[in-house]
Amino acid sequence: MEIFTVNAVSFHPINEDVFATAGSDGGVIFWSASARQRVYTLPRRDGAISAAAFNSTGSIYAYAVGYDWSKGCNGHSPTYPRKLMLHSVDKNKVARK
Repeated sequence: MEIFTVNAVSFHPINEDVFATAGSDGGVIFWSASARQRVYTLPRRDGAISAAAFNSTGSIYAYAVGYDWSKGCNGHSPTYPRKLMLHSVDKNKVARK
């Protein structure tokens, strides 16, 4: 079994019940805190997600794909993917209920 770190936790600025986690496995999951379940999941990326946040209105979720040093300096490679991603947040999925 592989275990991956959660590198970022971000709460939605309008609906505090919704938060997102992003981690070393390249995954981003949006959660409902009150329901204790997933709201939706973004497609897995080809590298670790090292940082993430919502914009001030909650309409955009930005995250950085890049090496997060979870495997030390031996895990780093100059060819490791590095990019900044912007995801439009579906307001119907994060609306207050």
